[in-house]
Amino acid sequence: MDNKLIITPKEDTYVVLTVRIEKSVQENYDQWAKKTNYSRNALMSMALKYGLEHMAISEETSQE
Repeated sequence: MDNKLIITPKEDTYVVLTVRIEKSVQENYDQWAKKTNYSRNALMSMALKYGLEHMAISEETSQE
């Protein structure tokens, strides 16, 4: 009987990224993290994915 635990290499699909955000944004994520029991990192990752899926590029020039 062969009772070996076979472990295969895992593909690493994550990167570490530093982002500068306003303190109020961080505080909001901290509140959501506490309420939902998700990490701040997980919530930010969800928001970034959502943003990418719902983002569109305008041909107009920004006035900022």
